[in-house]
Amino acid sequence: MKKLIRLLSALLTAIMLVASFAGLAVIDASATSTTDKKDDKATPEETLKKYLTTEYATQEDKLRTMTLKLEKDGYQLWSDELSGEVACVDTASGQILFTNPWDVASSKGTSASIKEQVLSQICVRYTDVRSGNTKDFYSFSEAGYRGQIKVKNIKGGIRVEYTIGREETRMLVPRYISKERFETQIAAVAYAALCPENEFTYKKLTAYYLLKDPAQAKSDRARAELYAAFPITKKMAIYVFDPTASETELRRIEEIIKTYCPLYTYEELDKDHAETEYEGTDRAPALFKMALEYTLDKDGLTVRLPANGIRFDESEYRMENLSILPYMGVGANYAGSDKNKVQTGYTFLPDGSGSLFRFEELSGSSITNLSGKVYGFDFAYIDITGRQQETIRYPVFGLVSNEQTTEYVKVEEDGKTSMVQQDKEVSRGYVAIIEEGDAMAELYTYHAGSLNKYNTMQMKFYPRPKDTYNMKDAISVGTNSTQTVVSPRKYVGNYKIRYIMLTDNNIAAEKEITKYYEPTYMGMALAYRDYLTENGVLSRLTEQQLSDSIPLYIETFGSVETVEKILSIPVNTKVALTSFEDIKSMYDQLSADGVSNINFKLTGYLNGGMYSNVPYRLKWEKSVGGSNGFEELVEYAKENGFGLFPDVDFVYAQNSGYFDGLSTKKHLVKTIDNRYTSRREYSATYQTFVSYFQLAISPAYFSHFYEKFTQNYLKYGYGNISVSTLGSDLNSDFDEDDPYNREDSKAYTIEALAYLDEHYDNVMTTGGNAYSWKYVDHILDVSLDSSRLNKSSNSVPFLGIVLHGNIRFAGKALNMEGNIGYAVLRTIENGASPSFVLSYDNTTLLKEDGYLSKYYSVRYDIWYSELVEIYKKLNSVLADVQDKLIIGHEFLVGERVPDDDELIADIEAAQNELAEALAKAESAAASQAVKDILTARQVTKNNAAKVETLLETAKTASETAMASIDAIEAALAAVPTTTAEYEAAVAAEEAALEAYNAAKDAATAAKTAYNEANKGTDEAAKTAAKAAYDEASKAETAAKTAYSTAQKDTKTAKTAMDAANTALTAALNNGTTAYNDAVNASKQAQTLATEARNASDFLATVASATDAIKAAAAEYATAAEKNAAETAAYAAKATDYASAAIAISVDTTVSALVSDAEKAVTNSETRAADVVLKLENVKKAEATAEEANAAKDEALKAYEKAQADYAEATAKAALDTATAADKAAATEAGTLMNTAKTEYNTATTAATRAVNSLNSAKTALKNSLQKVLDEKNKAVVAADSVNEAVTAAQNAIETLNKLEGISEAVKTAAKESYDAAVAKVDSVNKAVETVKATYAESAELAKEYVVIEEKVEEPEPEPEPDPAPVTPDEGDETDDTTTDEEPSEEDDKPTQTTGDYEYTKYTNDDGNIVKVTFGDTDANGRYLAYKTFILNYNFFDVTVVIDGIKYTIPQSGYVVYYN
Repeated sequence: MKKLIRLLSALLTAIMLVASFAGLAVIDASATSTTDKKDDKATPEETLKKYLTTEYATQEDKLRTMTLKLEKDGYQLWSDELSGEVACVDTASGQILFTNPWDVASSKGTSASIKEQVLSQICVRYTDVRSGNTKDFYSFSEAGYRGQIKVKNIKGGIRVEYTIGREETRMLVPRYISKERFETQIAAVAYAALCPENEFTYKKLTAYYLLKDPAQAKSDRARAELYAAFPITKKMAIYVFDPTASETELRRIEEIIKTYCPLYTYEELDKDHAETEYEGTDRAPALFKMALEYTLDKDGLTVRLPANGIRFDESEYRMENLSILPYMGVGANYAGSDKNKVQTGYTFLPDGSGSLFRFEELSGSSITNLSGKVYGFDFAYIDITGRQQETIRYPVFGLVSNEQTTEYVKVEEDGKTSMVQQDKEVSRGYVAIIEEGDAMAELYTYHAGSLNKYNTMQMKFYPRPKDTYNMKDAISVGTNSTQTVVSPRKYVGNYKIRYIMLTDNNIAAEKEITKYYEPTYMGMALAYRDYLTENGVLSRLTEQQLSDSIPLYIETFGSVETVEKILSIPVNTKVALTSFEDIKSMYDQLSADGVSNINFKLTGYLNGGMYSNVPYRLKWEKSVGGSNGFEELVEYAKENGFGLFPDVDFVYAQNSGYFDGLSTKKHLVKTIDNRYTSRREYSATYQTFVSYFQLAISPAYFSHFYEKFTQNYLKYGYGNISVSTLGSDLNSDFDEDDPYNREDSKAYTIEALAYLDEHYDNVMTTGGNAYSWKYVDHILDVSLDSSRLNKSSNSVPFLGIVLHGNIRFAGKALNMEGNIGYAVLRTIENGASPSFVLSYDNTTLLKEDGYLSKYYSVRYDIWYSELVEIYKKLNSVLADVQDKLIIGHEFLVGERVPDDDELIADIEAAQNELAEALAKAESAAASQAVKDILTARQVTKNNAAKVETLLETAKTASETAMASIDAIEAALAAVPTTTAEYEAAVAAEEAALEAYNAAKDAATAAKTAYNEANKGTDEAAKTAAKAAYDEASKAETAAKTAYSTAQKDTKTAKTAMDAANTALTAALNNGTTAYNDAVNASKQAQTLATEARNASDFLATVASATDAIKAAAAEYATAAEKNAAETAAYAAKATDYASAAIAISVDTTVSALVSDAEKAVTNSETRAADVVLKLENVKKAEATAEEANAAKDEALKAYEKAQADYAEATAKAALDTATAADKAAATEAGTLMNTAKTEYNTATTAATRAVNSLNSAKTALKNSLQKVLDEKNKAVVAADSVNEAVTAAQNAIETLNKLEGISEAVKTAAKESYDAAVAKVDSVNKAVETVKATYAESAELAKEYVVIEEKVEEPEPEPEPDPAPVTPDEGDETDDTTTDEEPSEEDDKPTQTTGDYEYTKYTNDDGNIVKVTFGDTDANGRYLAYKTFILNYNFFDVTVVIDGIKYTIPQSGYVVYYN
């Protein structure tokens, strides 16, 4: 027996080993398919129904049921002949990409119909033209169940042909049948098979047949009508199938007849129709034929559906859209059928820069189905639908799934080998690129929620465009009905998608695969970038294309039309917003500040300005400088090396004129109802899309304009051009005579871009759809962020990863951003350049224009300083990575830097832990003594160095304070003078205005008199009136000139007055700041010197310390004390010199503090009212809790009594003498006990909830009371600060009186400021008393429930000196960042990539901390990191640890380090 057991064990082990190794290895090409073993007698539907319930342990098990069709270029292609499923196997890694989920049977709670959808490779949505009903056909049920899927071999792959829908045109349902045959051949047979168990189905069958029997006619008239309607009834009674039944109902009856009347055949049907003389014909059902072609190459799998091969009856049915491989490579929320084995992953939607949708965040009950149209809106459509979101600029999507799998591993123990099952996570994914038909596609990220466990990316294509419009908008009718029209032109090209598989890192390492793409969004981006490079779309930027600094893009506005009055007559005229001369000035000013690599986009400089004619002719606007001005600017640009890009728009016509080459009938896009269409923008005001009448030009006629324009433009010998929306907008044309779909338009647009690329040196565009990348040199308005949809998990810089290092690009203009700090971080993350929209002059005119008013913040002079600051900041960190690639991007987990209160609490907790640790550390005291010696010696050395630095700070502060006195005196002298001059100028302006108005009135009166005189015949009167009018007009002009001069004088005077006040404020600030710096330096120096002396004294007492160490420490301590004394002396000088600033500033300081105190009064009253409301809530919650607890006690008593009764009854029922009544009583007692238990549990739950509600109410009350206390404390702090400020001012005045050389003006200003401040002291004291009373009243009300212990303010000890800041050398890019190369054991946290992050209450893991790495490839194609940024998108500081180094990143800031 033992031998037999050992034999069986060995056999089982061998079987497990074979199964395990087979599952781990790539399936061999000679493997046989289990499809060969399928039941040949079963129908396709019967076989495929089993697919819904058959579970597989592994992907390899599923693959073995399929047939290997091809092995090529490192990939295998497998197919299922019945279902149409296809799998692609990477032979190097063994990973598999299935067209449909292999574990569909394990999806818990998923209905059969949903599983049929999930197992489909094609979904067709169509509309029945007759009924208008829309329906979806899924290939698994409508082709697979019918045996209408065929797999054929083609060159390099396979072709799967689908006939989707019912092929038979006839229905096995007799329309007319004799009464006798219906009752015997159908009704009786069905009754026998169905009744009585399924009588409902029988009644459904018979209900659709209506008896037509003359014998049952109630009158001769009824019989005559029956004969007229059904002549056959003259011969026999018949049953007629209900003619109103729908096609769906007809199919249901056919299914019943086929299932339960198996002997009724088509021959019988023909016999019945012949007998009853029925001659009707069945309408052909919906039927769609198409094929998917799968081919392999070195990059993986390509799937093609030839659109010209789609066949269906277009007279009866209309195909709405087509979904191809909607469940390709899906990711599941859990492994197998075990919902506890949660799986993570995400879909990637190219929304703007890119967006991730994580499975684990969307696995709830609701379905998530978010979409976007590739290349954005098509404005040839009247009906523009969809949300306002970032545009999808590139036809790419993907999915990553981190899957929980099991495997058997070999374990050796005690010399014996066994197989052990082990859990393992394997990551997989793909990136898909739509190579053809992309302009017709919409992309969806679909997460099924509770419907099934799958997450997927889906494509929908629209072969024949259609549009819906309102009749009253199209023609002059009152009806509000809508009409749907379908374009006569359909797409006949291909829908072609390339799938690139992503490889698990561990598998790659195990199998030594070096060239692969990891399963992350970063891997997707690298795969797409390499794909574009290999296909010649992208190429690396060269040294000739780059500069030492990053480019700055500035869009300037040219000419705009306005209305000016000439001799009081309104006249339309053009004025310059930014002239050619202004551009020179802008460049000169910027280059003087170190910003010289500038590209100017010139918008509105030609053919009419901001609302220009189509670019056919070329005429530069005179108001901006005309043709000569442009030629001069070009020469200036060439001399100075900056770029000019005049902007033209070949896509839209904003205006038209004579001889501009535009024929509206011929050249403009038509809508589907033959109207002209325009570009629309989303209006936040109207919450819809609004047109600004930019009429769309048909792409077929782009060449008519750009060829002629190019001839005119290139005459200037300059090869830069900006082509506006050519790279961002893609419109169809539904012209009745010559329609074009979106793919046609894309072809014409590519042709235009290729022409421009050939004829121009540099081409710029906006937006940058993927098809434009090959032909343009600069792209503006690139999406650097996603739409940040609510269900999106993260935005990723997918677009930046692909483009950086290949094309120069910039995001949205920074001055048009709502959050500039956020936009700057996005610019760094994507490796983009900064961009601004600026106007040099007349910006107020933009506000008066409905369309241009969106440019509300574009004044060059206002933005100048910030522009320079932002550019220099970005240039300092991005200049050296212009030629690099983005090779890494990840989201980090970090720690929020806690505030002071949190730190104090943490310190207290740490001290308690430390006390316990110290008790255990006594044995380490000896070694610690050595450390103490070294530490003490280091303290003396470091502190001496720090004090020396602080001495220099005090010296500088003293000098600054001294200089502030002269500056204050000068400013005090200037302020009254400039104020008087300003007041005089204002008065002069008012007088000039009055004179101008009088002169204008006189001129008007003279004009009226002149007009009246002209009506008469007196020539002398006419001459006199004309002379008077001329004289009055001259006087009006002179008065107007005088008024303009007065206005300028007022402006000049105000500028001088403002400058004087600013100078005074600056001088006062310099003085007070110098005082603070000096005093703080002195305090810190004294503390450091004391520490140094204490450390030296400590070393003197330690016997084990060497004499050299003791001597060095004493020397350092003495130096520190000496320098500290000098620091104190300089601080005293600074205090004396700053007295003027301190005293004169006191009124301003006190006024602000009084305002704070009064605000605290108002806030405290509001908070006190909230305390009253919260107190009422507490009382209500208390009453409810008391009632609930009482009910709970009663329920407990009842439950205990029921238990006792049950025990007594069961004991009695257990006796031999028990009767049936005793047993029934025991059963009844058990029921009562269970009822009582349920009631007790319910009461307990209610009581718990009530108590929780009471506690919550008390917490809310305490929070409200705390807010009142906070306001009281604010007022007290303000009052204390006022007293300190007044005292300091008083001391400063005494010092001023003692100092020599202080002017009376300074002393007087100091005294006046002091007196004004003293007068306000009572106000702040009253505010404090009011707030104290308010708090006392609130505390009294709430004391029964909550008491807040007020902390007694202890005098704060002198602060420990901060470590002397390490000033980075020029070029170091730390951005106010702390880095600790050796973090403490408590602070050192592992990075996110370790997977072992120890979370704390300060952990931040919401994707707002980002690490992006720039680098390049080596000779072997491996990526080498060069420079890394850590970006913090949070509104608080954070810390992260990377490679053992802790970095502190400021809020909305970043750090940089080199690799």
